Amino acid sequence: MTVTHRLATAGVVALIVCGGLAVRAQDGVVARVDGKTITEADMRLAETEIGSDLGSLPDGTKRRVLLEFLIENQLFADAAEKQRLSTGTGFDERMQYWRRRALRDVYFDKSVKDTVNDAETKRFYDQQVGALKPEDEVRARHILVEGKDKARELFQKILHGADFAALAREHSKDPGSKDQ
Repeated sequence: MTVTHRLATAGVVALIVCGGLAVRAQDGVVARVDGKTITEADMRLAETEIGSDLGSLPDGTKRRVLLEFLIENQLFADAAEKQRLSTGTGFDERMQYWRRRALRDVYFDKSVKDTVNDAETKRFYDQQVGALKPEDEVRARHILVEGKDKARELFQKILHGADFAALAREHSKDPGSKDQ
């Protein structure tokens, strides 16, 4: 079976499996690809890898994309195994890199994430927000008129207490500011 054919088959399998994602086996198996299981744990790992690329997709769509990613991953891995690409310098170097990265991630999860609790996080956040200086708020309004003479006339009226909004409604050529 060619890789293209297997990918097409995987697409069909993904559609079938996605339809049944709501009903999962107790062992956390989400799908099977050529007898190999894809689990909820695999889904979580895939989300840490590509989840930020999925943005704010709805949860159902995100799960479908993650599952398709994992199915394609498995199919390509199977194809590489069949071509005996799992040995050699290039493969070994990548495995060393991914091992170091996995160890770093596990270490971080265990030592760093576990040492910071929600209360400390909230306290730090509150301190940072408290340290921020409030910015001045400015509300700009304008009256669009033709000619400097008309602008000066309206400006003098405003300086002497005339209602800005009333003058804008009556004199402004800008329909957006005229109605405010």
